[in-house]
Amino acid sequence: DMRLMEQVKYSYGLTDTQQIAIDVLKEVLTFQHETTTSVFGSWWCMAMLKGQYPCSLFPFMSIEASSESGKTTGFFAMMVALSGNATGHGQSTFAAQRDVIAGHRNGIAWIDDVTDLSKLQDLIRQATSEGTISLRNVEKGTGNLERKLRSPVFVSGEGAGSMMAEKAMRDRAVRLK
Repeated sequence: DMRLMEQVKYSYGLTDTQQIAIDVLKEVLTFQHETTTSVFGSWWCMAMLKGQYPCSLFPFMSIEASSESGKTTGFFAMMVALSGNATGHGQSTFAAQRDVIAGHRNGIAWIDDVTDLSKLQDLIRQATSEGTISLRNVEKGTGNLERKLRSPVFVSGEGAGSMMAEKAMRDRAVRLK
């Protein structure tokens, strides 16, 4: 659905030279933990290649850290921006988040500092398998529309681990504390 892709803003392709991207990544490695950057960077790379290497489940990334730990700024913000995400992190309504996840296959959908992740848990679970979600067809007034949830999902926050109570979520996550 082209209208959905227009609503969810991603800018693919480097807007600067490749050397600038390399310089940014080198700088980031001077102020972030090497294991964290390696794990997130590997997931990020596969997120960019998603669709070229089909699999039954593509894991979501979960970063759980205390306030002021740099999970919303610095390395993570730079990497998500480098992936083309033009809006960055934030909280959205369920419907807006659904559209972000349905808008692109490799544009990372970043959910940051959400108080109650249980409301989004089913959405995240469906996104890992590129499942669908139905919504009422408001334009025509009848029937439902299906949205295929395709984007890789990145969840960060102090309480991001709260969704890991279910085995199904633990099995679908790359988790960093």
